[in-house]
Amino acid sequence: MKGMPLSHTKRGKLLAIAGGLIGGPLGLIISPIVLVVINYFTRKRGDAFRRFIVWAALGVILAPICWFLVISAALLSVVLQVDDPERSYPAALDAIHEQLFGDYDNDLQRLREKYPDKSENWIVCVHGESISGGSRELCDSK
Repeated sequence: MKGMPLSHTKRGKLLAIAGGLIGGPLGLIISPIVLVVINYFTRKRGDAFRRFIVWAALGVILAPICWFLVISAALLSVVLQVDDPERSYPAALDAIHEQLFGDYDNDLQRLREKYPDKSENWIVCVHGESISGGSRELCDSK
């Protein structure tokens, strides 16, 4: 047992879990798995120091990725409000789309009423320019 590298022992796996704290909740799970995978692919070499360097380098790379995934999932669940059945996935996307781009049909209808003598192409152009922050001069020149 004394000749066994630390990465093969239970204490090594607990150290991997502790090292996974840097990666947040997802890092706690991924860190020991990465250590087991590294042990599997490097078991014939027997170089424990190299295993630690590989594990540490992967930890530096994967820790921010783990935090990004956890924070993204949390933000996505807040935006979509999954627990509220009235604001399901498609309804939340529609609400976000409406906040960003407005209600397309109502906006076009308002423009048609405001400019009854203009063509449909001009109205669509003006609507697009109003969303993108452009000017109506481009629509008038077409």
